[in-house]
Amino acid sequence: MEEIKNEENYSKIYKSNVTVGSMNFFEQLDRTVAILAINNNIEIKKALHICITKESLNIAKKELDNEEKIEIVKAPLGLAIDNIIHQDNYEALIIYGLFNNPAIIVKKDFEVLKDVVDTYCIMHAVSNKTLEKEKAFELLKNKDMYIIGTLPTENMKAGDKFGFEVMKRKNEQEEYEVIKCFITKESANKYNANKLPITTIKLIDIFNLFENIIIEPHRNYWVEFRKKDLK
Repeated sequence: MEEIKNEENYSKIYKSNVTVGSMNFFEQLDRTVAILAINNNIEIKKALHICITKESLNIAKKELDNEEKIEIVKAPLGLAIDNIIHQDNYEALIIYGLFNNPAIIVKKDFEVLKDVVDTYCIMHAVSNKTLEKEKAFELLKNKDMYIIGTLPTENMKAGDKFGFEVMKRKNEQEEYEVIKCFITKESANKYNANKLPITTIKLIDIFNLFENIIIEPHRNYWVEFRKKDLK
């Protein structure tokens, strides 16, 4: 890794030493991580630095040559990645504690996760009641979702079958069914015990067909949309 310094500014040329695909980030988006900060600023040397273990924190402090000023800010990994994707001042994510050397992923490598991370951040905001469901629905309605099973089509022939997985929900007033939607095909397959086909469909289209839906029902940041509840 090459380092360039001058009197006026600091700049570093980062190179990825692991791939985004190998890190399985989607399964960790809601995991709380320890982000390093100096004076409440989580951008350090043009990167965002995360520690996985207490031991790795000591290593990171030595790497950054600023042991006394380092603070810890806790946040979900998905929000941290969102900062890297959308803010120009970040060039890389650096993770301490996974391997003998820090794992480095440069900004451009996260482009493949942009849509997934955007969706996660919207759902996280709804779950934490910082974003209204109506606004979230408008932001998500044209995104691709994945359902377990198949839907009827105009080209179906006699004898063709269709069907998709739903789950039962209830509140104080009623019991009802929702269709399960997933952000990625891999996530849908993870919960596809019956090995049914996975179908891609826009959120707005499945919502118009089936007025009750739940996105990522098995995760802490699940979001439910019901037509009767949307204004």
